[in-house]
Amino acid sequence: MVEATQDKIHLQKAPIKRTRPKIATLTRRGKIFYISWYDPSSGKRRIESAKTSNRKLAEAMCRKRDAAMVMNTTELESRIREAVLDPMRAARVMEAISKDPLPQVTVETGLSEYFSHASTYKKDSTLRKDRNRVRYFFSKVNITFISELTPDVVQDFFDKKINGEYMRSIKKAGSSVEVMEREPPVKVMTNLRTWEILHAICAYWIKPRKYLTSNPIEEVAYPKPTLEEVVILEDKDIITVLATLHGDMLEAPYASALFGGFREEEVTYLQWPDIDFDAQGVRVTGRLGWTPKTKGSVRTIEMSPALKKYLLDQRKKTMRNPKQAKSPWVFSTPNGEKWKTDSMAQRLIRRLRRAGLQSPTGTPWNFLQARHTFGSGMARQGASLLEISKQMGNSESVAEKHYVRFMKGSARMKGLVNFFNGSKRPASKRAHH
Repeated sequence: MVEATQDKIHLQKAPIKRTRPKIATLTRRGKIFYISWYDPSSGKRRIESAKTSNRKLAEAMCRKRDAAMVMNTTELESRIREAVLDPMRAARVMEAISKDPLPQVTVETGLSEYFSHASTYKKDSTLRKDRNRVRYFFSKVNITFISELTPDVVQDFFDKKINGEYMRSIKKAGSSVEVMEREPPVKVMTNLRTWEILHAICAYWIKPRKYLTSNPIEEVAYPKPTLEEVVILEDKDIITVLATLHGDMLEAPYASALFGGFREEEVTYLQWPDIDFDAQGVRVTGRLGWTPKTKGSVRTIEMSPALKKYLLDQRKKTMRNPKQAKSPWVFSTPNGEKWKTDSMAQRLIRRLRRAGLQSPTGTPWNFLQARHTFGSGMARQGASLLEISKQMGNSESVAEKHYVRFMKGSARMKGLVNFFNGSKRPASKRAHH
């Protein structure tokens, strides 16, 4: 800075701007950049690959790592001060700091690193579901550092979730006041998915991150689901459901699951080139952005007379709509767009719920139950487990688990797979309105 007077010019030194030293630095080995940083909690220098040759991108990742390490250092000190107000939490934090030589990394940082790694090989839809499960879990257990994650904490979460001991706030219809109520108990399969993703995350924190020495999830009882008997539609249920859906956009998709054994997502991704009316077959194959559930799911489904009739009717309907006629999708929306799997399922539930139709479980009939009806019908007609598995797109062990009980000589549902056998379908309930 310069200050002018009458006879002199005084030079003033500009104030020195003091900045903290950087914790993370950027280095280059060949074409790939690496991020090196000092970990205050462990007293060691660590290095990781930025997995890019772009300097600007690597510098951005380095700044992010630097900010994360500073946050961990300052947050560790603040958490210790805050823990004085909570003796149990203070004991847990101090025990982790004094006995565990591992770095004190926050759960938020660890999860960010894991999902950044998982995004390289998992689909976006899978990542979204995993994030939701993990976010819910850590919101209930209320821990800050990875080292606080113990088998007791995880087991307590599963016990409370199955028994419905957690509370949630909801707004009653017509009121803006929030009230607290118990969350409904969850199925074992829901806990199983949470167990699996937590196990994968902790395994990542052990190697390569070395935030843990052992996987605490392995000491938690594996939530084994009980084998539930498949629910199928009886003859009267088939007639009633199809009559209710007659004329609806979901009539042909539901009939495809009922008479072809399609999965719900297979129905939504079906295209006209996959159908060969002359060879009486429908090809199930992957699409851009979607792959079938298993390798065996890529298959050719034999077309029964009933399935062929519904598919031919569907082709006639789409040709009458200019937008649908240009669409490659067999079952498209009126605008010619592909159905979203969840949207189709929700529309089916609403349609059958309004009609008062529900399965023995108390829920409206869905695509899975229609698919099981097809498999059980094949079993009653004398098909082998190999034939059923090829048509359904699963393994023989799965076919045995679900359909072997229908192969014990009963002919009560004989002819169900070829239901109506191409004859006139039941009249709609809305025909007289």
